[in-house]
Amino acid sequence: MAPADLPSPRLEPGASSRAPLPGEKIGHIRIVELMAEGGMGAVYVGFDEKLHREVALKAIRGDRLDAAAKARFLREARALSQLDHPGICAIHDYLETPGGDFLVLERIRGCNLRQALDAGALDPAARLRIAEQVAEALGAAHSQGIIHRDLKLANIMLTEGGAVKVLDFGLAQAVGAAGDAPVGEPVSGTAGTAAGDATGYVRTALGSLVGTVACMSPEQARGEKVTTASDMYAFGLFLQELLTGEPGYERNLPPHLLLVKVREADTLPVLGLAPDLTELIEALKSLAPEVRPAAMEALRRLRWSRDKPKRRLRALALTAAVLLLVLAGVKYTLDLRRERDAALRARTDAEQARREAEEVSSFLAGIFKVSDPGEARGGTITARELLDRGAERIRQGLRDQPASRARLLDTIGLIDHKLGLYGQARPLLEEAVAIRRRLPGAGLDLAASLQHLGQVCQMQHRPETEALLREALAIQEKRLGPGDPEVAMTLNSLGIYYGYGGELEKAEPIFQRALKIRQAALGPGHPDVAMTLNNLALVRTQQKRYGEADELFRRALAIRERALPPDHPDLAATLESLALLAQSQHRYAEALPLHARALKIWEKALGPDHHRIGLVTTNLASCYDGLGRDREAEAAYRRAIALHEKILGTEHPDVAFSLLNLANFYRNRKRYAEAEGLYRRAVVIDERAFPPGSEKIAGPLRDYARLLRATGREREAVALEKRAGVAPAPVELAAASARPPGLAHRRQR
Repeated sequence: MAPADLPSPRLEPGASSRAPLPGEKIGHIRIVELMAEGGMGAVYVGFDEKLHREVALKAIRGDRLDAAAKARFLREARALSQLDHPGICAIHDYLETPGGDFLVLERIRGCNLRQALDAGALDPAARLRIAEQVAEALGAAHSQGIIHRDLKLANIMLTEGGAVKVLDFGLAQAVGAAGDAPVGEPVSGTAGTAAGDATGYVRTALGSLVGTVACMSPEQARGEKVTTASDMYAFGLFLQELLTGEPGYERNLPPHLLLVKVREADTLPVLGLAPDLTELIEALKSLAPEVRPAAMEALRRLRWSRDKPKRRLRALALTAAVLLLVLAGVKYTLDLRRERDAALRARTDAEQARREAEEVSSFLAGIFKVSDPGEARGGTITARELLDRGAERIRQGLRDQPASRARLLDTIGLIDHKLGLYGQARPLLEEAVAIRRRLPGAGLDLAASLQHLGQVCQMQHRPETEALLREALAIQEKRLGPGDPEVAMTLNSLGIYYGYGGELEKAEPIFQRALKIRQAALGPGHPDVAMTLNNLALVRTQQKRYGEADELFRRALAIRERALPPDHPDLAATLESLALLAQSQHRYAEALPLHARALKIWEKALGPDHHRIGLVTTNLASCYDGLGRDREAEAAYRRAIALHEKILGTEHPDVAFSLLNLANFYRNRKRYAEAEGLYRRAVVIDERAFPPGSEKIAGPLRDYARLLRATGREREAVALEKRAGVAPAPVELAAASARPPGLAHRRQR
């Protein structure tokens, strides 16, 4: 037999635990060469003779393979098997032999990030791109409930094509060494890790094992529970060293001193970076886990920083556009009021309006002057900053022109409202209302500010909403008559308020009256008619009158498709409503593309950080849930919660709504411990927001009781059901307790 035909050496059962040699085979994997080695095992280059591809073979030495080590190794294999992401090292197989266990991993050609930095091969732009890719990979892992526990430069590979690969998921389980210096027993990295990089182990008071001391969170160093927020602390340290070249702690500290600093989050300050990046890193290094940005929020802020030069080029153009928009809005308001009151006001009133317009124009010119390069002294100012500065100048100036002052406050407050900045809009509109109450003959101007303030208070779920809208309606009916379109607009807002509170018997006749006014005054094909048809259809949906709801939705959609451009937000509202109707009848495959199209329109119109995006994301998650696409559903639920908390605060009912949907998702998958904490928090929020006996409280209580009964806690379940009362179960539009956003949250023009 020719030498080429001789069989390769093979590790057979009963073989010793020595390290395999080049040419030997582990199953169908032939060892090519040793890549890296440590005290716990080694990583080899291998060749898969069955599939004819190069792989990396990660091994734990047989004499180290006790039950705990095997469990850690198997945990890494299972973690990697759940992560299908281009930025995470892929697993191909898991092999068990008497000589040791082996992970068959993706073979990555390149170098680790520590080596690349030491070689000086990365410019600032490349480092920022790498940071974004790592954040994206962490977000993918966290959405699956997987925590890395040992994020550091040496565990990030750069491929020959410049892509990023995150290594070593789930293996490190203890407090480790300072920097990369081994303490205790080192363990080598996974596929692609360079020889010499090691993660040491030191036991905590709880006897658990985590990663590298200089790269871990305070709670890890204290031996406490590790969460995704722990990874984000490590990501902050990672960013600091990646972007500045300096680590988060002093170099060469003795291990015991380093451990003290880690436990207290006593890091070095971030130097030499732009303020936005410095702020991000310091937030990630917060001692309290709950205030650290999540992975996708960190990714968003990194991208924002990367795109800053482009924004500078657009800043003046954008500022000019927004100020012209404000000025146009003011002019429109003045013109409209003059036309409306022409029969009631004398020539002197028109002259006063002209003077006010001149004052407003002069005032806006003063604000706009700060964007002049000579005034800005080389700096830039964004449209958002310009509006904020304008609001501040209004408060400080125009003391002798209360009408102009109120009009500008109302205009900027309305813009903030449309941007979803309700906390900023409300004080501006409250001041506008207060001024206009003192002005003689304010009339319709006061009604407009009352309506605008009522809509903002509705979004914040404030008790004064109904009174504000009722007062605006009374003024408009007296001044304009009961059939004016402005009356219909306020009726529509009032109907939304009642619908949001579940008072359908009040909402329906109000929408019917608004529809009648708009059809008579504006014609059957006007977009405002479609707006009311859409809201009336949502009432029908909640009443389970699905056939009538479908007919009304399709009438609204036909009007909007004829009258509006294809990316108009009002069109998205009807698409989302049709999607919810389909979901209420479990037609998830039909609903999914409608949700996706609506979300695309709203993200383009409103940006990614808007209250509406959180509502649509929750409904999209429920659709994924119905289709059995659990990974996408959980990620979307979590994104909606984060977005609502960011925009509305942690105590808003819409936060409870999203928490409840995720809790039901976990309960249905028997992830009871995760579900219970969400139920508790949702119930507390809703009990603070809604009156006793409200169905908005009863629904979450009943859902929570189902979990208690499923876990054998019958007595607690019965107690919760008594608190919930005997009210009928809520309509389930998207998932348990889902709210129809078109009715509950539609912001009207």
